[in-house]
Amino acid sequence: MREKFYSVLMEDYALNPRTILLSTHLIDEISKVVERVYILEAGNILLHDDVDNIRTRSFMLTGSNEALEQFTRGKCVIYKESYGKGSLAAVYDRIGEDERLQAGRMGISVDGLPLQKFFVYFIEGSGHNDSLWKGFGLELVLSLAFLAGGWLFTRKRSFY
Repeated sequence: MREKFYSVLMEDYALNPRTILLSTHLIDEISKVVERVYILEAGNILLHDDVDNIRTRSFMLTGSNEALEQFTRGKCVIYKESYGKGSLAAVYDRIGEDERLQAGRMGISVDGLPLQKFFVYFIEGSGHNDSLWKGFGLELVLSLAFLAGGWLFTRKRSFY
């Protein structure tokens, strides 16, 4: 039923372009009909990017703690978690073919990061990588809206 709704919504939008607000927590599902993403904080844009660009720049890396620490140096790590002798890191950065080969030689697995996880890690990441968020005062995202072909996140309270 929801897919039919999205289909009708997009057909109507094509005939009558306008701003459409649609609240949802089904990010992967709605990602089929949006083009741009906005994450806002107190009127400032923290992230504005095309969904396709986010998909091509979002990665889940798994490997040893030491290898991941070395490989991710200088990259935008939005989430990090250790488990035993291994770690996982969500990265929002470019990883070219040469870097993928290097990661493989280091015993690091490089996989695409689903959009839903990207948003969760991007929002929750403040507790895992303070240097990334220093000065942002990132607040909890309480609403998600479909706005003129993109997502608009608004915040209501601070993590700090």
